[in-house]
Amino acid sequence: MNYRRHKKTRKIQINRLSLLIGFVGIFFGIILIRLFYLQVIMAGEYKTVAKNQYYSDIVTPARRGEILSIDYKTNQYNKLATNTTLDLLYIDPTEIPDKMKVAEILAPLIFTEEDYTNCKENKDLCPQGNTVEFNTDYTLENSESGEEIEEKDTRTWEQLIEAYKQDIFRKISQKEVEFVPIKYGAEAQTMSGVIALGLPGVHVNTKQDFIYANPVEIPTDSIKRIAQKLSPFVDIPVQRLQNILKRRDVRYVPLKRKLDPDISDQIWDLKFAFKNEHLKDRENIPNYFKGVVLIPEHWRYYPDKNLASQVIGFVNHDGIGQYGIEGNFNVELQGKKGHSIRQNDAFGIQVSVNEIQSTDAVDGKSIVLTIDRVVQQKVEEILSQAVKKFRADSGQVVVMDPFTGRIIAMANAPTFDPNRFGNVYAKRQLKKHEKVPHTIRVFVKDAKDRYVLAEKHQRDNSELDRYIFENKLGEGVYLNKTIQEIYEPGSVFKSLVMASALDAGEITPQTRYFEDGPLEVETGTEEKQYIHTALGEYNGWQNMTNVLETSSNIGMAFVAKELGAPLLYKYIKDYGFGEMTDIELEGEENGTVIYYKKWPLAQQYTTSFGQGMNATVIQMVSSWSAIANGGLLMQPHIVDSVIDNTTNHVEKTETEVIRRVISADTSSTISAMLVSAVKNGVAEPAAIDGYNLAGKTGTAQIAKTTGVGYEKGEGSTITSFAGYAPIEHPRFVMIVKFDRPRIGENTWGSTTGAPVFKEIAEFLLDYYDIPPDEK
Repeated sequence: MNYRRHKKTRKIQINRLSLLIGFVGIFFGIILIRLFYLQVIMAGEYKTVAKNQYYSDIVTPARRGEILSIDYKTNQYNKLATNTTLDLLYIDPTEIPDKMKVAEILAPLIFTEEDYTNCKENKDLCPQGNTVEFNTDYTLENSESGEEIEEKDTRTWEQLIEAYKQDIFRKISQKEVEFVPIKYGAEAQTMSGVIALGLPGVHVNTKQDFIYANPVEIPTDSIKRIAQKLSPFVDIPVQRLQNILKRRDVRYVPLKRKLDPDISDQIWDLKFAFKNEHLKDRENIPNYFKGVVLIPEHWRYYPDKNLASQVIGFVNHDGIGQYGIEGNFNVELQGKKGHSIRQNDAFGIQVSVNEIQSTDAVDGKSIVLTIDRVVQQKVEEILSQAVKKFRADSGQVVVMDPFTGRIIAMANAPTFDPNRFGNVYAKRQLKKHEKVPHTIRVFVKDAKDRYVLAEKHQRDNSELDRYIFENKLGEGVYLNKTIQEIYEPGSVFKSLVMASALDAGEITPQTRYFEDGPLEVETGTEEKQYIHTALGEYNGWQNMTNVLETSSNIGMAFVAKELGAPLLYKYIKDYGFGEMTDIELEGEENGTVIYYKKWPLAQQYTTSFGQGMNATVIQMVSSWSAIANGGLLMQPHIVDSVIDNTTNHVEKTETEVIRRVISADTSSTISAMLVSAVKNGVAEPAAIDGYNLAGKTGTAQIAKTTGVGYEKGEGSTITSFAGYAPIEHPRFVMIVKFDRPRIGENTWGSTTGAPVFKEIAEFLLDYYDIPPDEK
């Protein structure tokens, strides 16, 4: 009995011991696994953490290089993009003893005349941090003719300043932070994804493309969950997002960025004055401006604002160049940051004075453009007025030196101010019965007061509040359409095909053909195609000079037939069509030229007058330079030189001949024919008394985006004019182009492009002191 009891007891003890051994084994196993995880798998990360604690890396920023142009008369540099330091004004409410007093002093000081104008036009353009609510009661003025003019906010400057004062007071009276930016410049897909999450306290501003949070609206126990869901959309680590979303006291209320230096000086004077008064009697006199803070911020600054904005581009909030030269040369312009490594003690306090390792910052290189600032300004002024006059969607002009490939001017309209690149999203409300072309985006507001694209039935519904971008194009204005948009060039292309046929010996200026009606052409299908003249006039026997004078499509079909498809294709490729010019700008398109063996006869003919193929404006001006300069295709370039600001080394861009396209004799012949086109033909509106100009008009239908064929009606064409002067040794070649001009039935290249070419050419002839050809 005792033996059995003893045996049972011993068995229990053995089981307990086994269990204990098992637990100890598991415990040490867990420790070993944990040690393996920490010392092997996580070794690199913890080594980095330890290194960061033991050493401090002090970053020295590099100065971004400038973008310059040369004044060719004075040989002086002009700054198109430079750097400046301006103050950010913010308030720490916890350090403000009398919030209303501070608001009363600051409001009239920082609310400038420019702010007044901007705020009345669009409250989104008010000083940063301001949410002044404007009256919805407007005075509708009428002209003497009784026509309705634009509605205006009738409040005075003083009334708006009072509203601004109340806004400042309200903001600095808040106890907790109610606005935390999360992501600026958010893409549409990102914003849609965040909206779909429906996260409490997380908001999306679709008008200005940014995502922000109101921590007060976020439940404390939901912060981690919300951060986990939001993180993939905004590319911010979860832990950092959790810190962003936490509730906290208001210690930072930004009032205005890029403060005028004079205003900064006045605020500094006030800070010192209030501090000195406080020091006289600390117990009874508060330091009212202790919580008013000015901190310097480094900004990219564009002195000429809108000038050449699509060429220059801009630098975004993250300091990265976007579009144009800023984008294409971002690496060269931004330089390299410097680093200084120093040793810390266990508490992170620096213990070594000398640097353990250091690299100096390398300032960015400066880019000098070929653009002549004086010419660019004049061209943009003329182009902008013309786009408004012709009610076109947009317009472009490129002026080029045909012997060097240097771009003298590259203009787009509308433009934008790269200092305020976000303002391209500003919208205006349409008047009740205002009509908008179908190419312009129309917006309405949804239930959450967000702008959304109007449905087709909403576009012309005058009962709705409808909005369009103030510049008509919105963010599309960033595009440099001279290189980033392809189009069918139309009749300006005829001169190139005519020069090709002359060069190949297939025709002479006196070669004749007969036209007495539309030309029937095989299309390769059961349907026939007919080629007409522009005005439906047929002039019987005509020579090749007459073809350019009257811009006859039937005449060009004859030229294409004589030249043949293989040779026509060869010359088109030799002119550089179908491939990028490699000008020093980002986003260039190469256009499309279909291989000639795939052409039906109809396409061979239509290609000869610039339909059925497409090109960019820069390709057109380059090819026209070849017929102007004696037959050489030059490499176009817009960068004159690159300056290394560390070594002062200047790297010049060399003139480069790509290939010979036509002979010098052919160049002389086609130039004489184009002079006749200006003097005696449809290009006559470009003529300038005393000067021989070579030129050609262009009016091209716009192909439908869906289906086949071309658009019809007002605003369905692209009009242009190409030309050069003087004839003996051209100083410039110029292309003028308008997208969808609307001046009624008389919308042609001769009525839009030609007169604008003439106005710019008159300026250039005077600017370059070119004497008349004829006394």
